[in-house]
Amino acid sequence: MSSQSSRISGGKVTIKDISAKLGISSTTVHRALAGKEGMTDALRQRILGTAREMGYEINYAAASIKRRTLRIAVIVPQDDGCYFANIWKGVAKCAEEARHLNIDVEEHICDDEQHEYQILKSIADAGPKEYAGVLAYSYSRMPEVMIQLQRLVDLKIKTFVIDDIMTEPQGVCCIPAYQACVGELAAEITTTLTPDEGTILITEGRTDSKVHTEKLQAYKKYLAKTKPGLKILSIPGYPKDEETDSVVRENILRAFGENEDVVLYYAQNSLDTRLAVKVFRELGSSRRFARIGTDLNEYTAQYLRDGELTLVIDQGAYAKGYTGLGTLVDTLVKHIKPDTFIDIPLDVVYRSNLRFYERTKKLYENGGQENEEHEETA
Repeated sequence: MSSQSSRISGGKVTIKDISAKLGISSTTVHRALAGKEGMTDALRQRILGTAREMGYEINYAAASIKRRTLRIAVIVPQDDGCYFANIWKGVAKCAEEARHLNIDVEEHICDDEQHEYQILKSIADAGPKEYAGVLAYSYSRMPEVMIQLQRLVDLKIKTFVIDDIMTEPQGVCCIPAYQACVGELAAEITTTLTPDEGTILITEGRTDSKVHTEKLQAYKKYLAKTKPGLKILSIPGYPKDEETDSVVRENILRAFGENEDVVLYYAQNSLDTRLAVKVFRELGSSRRFARIGTDLNEYTAQYLRDGELTLVIDQGAYAKGYTGLGTLVDTLVKHIKPDTFIDIPLDVVYRSNLRFYERTKKLYENGGQENEEHEETA
């Protein structure tokens, strides 16, 4: 055994060991591990990969003290606890963990796509001296927004997008909604809950949302092939305030009034789910039909416990926020090349397995630590 191999196996791996292994200078290895410029991405990844294989331990917290604060902008809408609120919870947990790495997370709650465009433009105008990364939500690919995303990529500001799959501009990393998969999953579940004939009611959601429209199309297409005897009726409208809530409520009630053979209702987003349950209460117990809700949150968890929903398809809002920001931090601090598409699992939650999911989410929020209060009430 060589003296170098003996030293490595008997103690900590050093930069000189990595240098000797690759046949390159120690300075180059140091620059790669410190995230400094002056080399190709391929060489940097080769050095980082070799360092990991050899067991080299990088003290990222110590290294972060020596560099400037890295600012990350997070741009996501907000709601009152349905979907976006859980994305923000995931972001907040990751931001707390990243604080010791000298990361500053700047939160921007956007009201709509036009507002998001303005925020993105201001970040691109400020440039890479002010911002190292961006985590944004994708509405519908408004051209003005896409131009700003392209600017961010060109400026070498690491850019991640939630709920989309983008091939252009190249360089954007995505946390997909996999809307076609969700639609097909809901349809497959529908086939197990319904007879061969009857009426299915499903909310349309936002007509300008790629996620909502493609999910609806996938749901209809799957059922047309597997249970052609089912009639599928779409409920128009998207509840976002008192006025639109009233319109959608009337549309739901009208659909039930005109169709006595409703066998299942599918609310394909969080806001629709809350409104639909209110309508179910108005209908009372005289109407029997299966009920699929979307996104596990404090409201839908209670609906499951009370038997007001049959099941909930959870789209992993918390995980999207936590994983999206965490992967962005790893890219900036640890120089780990991210996947172009970052997968978040889908979960199907019934009343019988609700306790498991609530416990898991609680552990996420507590950083992996259980607490007695939750254990008693779970």
